[in-house]
Amino acid sequence: MTNDETFIREFDQAFTSGNLTWIAEHVVEDIEWTVIGEPALKGKQALLDGISQMMAQPLEEHQLLRVVANQQWAVVEGTMEMEVEQGIRHAFSVCDLYDLEDGKVKALTTYVVDRGEVK
Repeated sequence: MTNDETFIREFDQAFTSGNLTWIAEHVVEDIEWTVIGEPALKGKQALLDGISQMMAQPLEEHQLLRVVANQQWAVVEGTMEMEVEQGIRHAFSVCDLYDLEDGKVKALTTYVVDRGEVK
């Protein structure tokens, strides 16, 4: 595993656990996070606020399937399960595209597919 892959795995762990301090130290001030189908979040504080809102529905399961990274970009494929309503849990497939700059995340684009209710 390369240092770049390790960094992205650490970033993903911080993201999914809500470790906002770690994330704040590893993104540029003018980061842009785009979840396809949603308005883009621009700036470090907007990113941190977005993650905080997302953590209101904690992940019940999360798995990284594949990480490919170099010094300029990274791609992460994963799955997760989370409660979308009280007592209703859905499975999701996720793909994150990272743009990196000087060892920090400059941009993040997220594709999410809801695979439906987990029974």
